[in-house]
Amino acid sequence: MDTVMLERVNTLPTILLKTNSTPTDGYEEYFRSAQTPDGAGFEPVFVPVLEHRYDQGNLGEVVRLVRDGGFAGEGGDGPRRHGGLWKGLLVLLKLGEENKTL
Repeated sequence: MDTVMLERVNTLPTILLKTNSTPTDGYEEYFRSAQTPDGAGFEPVFVPVLEHRYDQGNLGEVVRLVRDGGFAGEGGDGPRRHGGLWKGLLVLLKLGEENKTL
């Protein structure tokens, strides 16, 4: 039996429900380097199951909050409620100002 056939016999197909990240995929690297207790390897198989797309309703809500000052107010709609999102938006805006290719 040749080496290629031996390698396939001693590996387990491992389904990863995701796309293969580029330039490297941490999951692929992990499974390719790991072994079962009896010495078999893993063969990652990528099966993308999600489709990434913008949710227009939620994007509209973010635009509304920014436009209407929803992050600056006090109380329920103020910084305490949306603090993390606000900080993230500030970082993105700053990056956008510094690097117009974003």
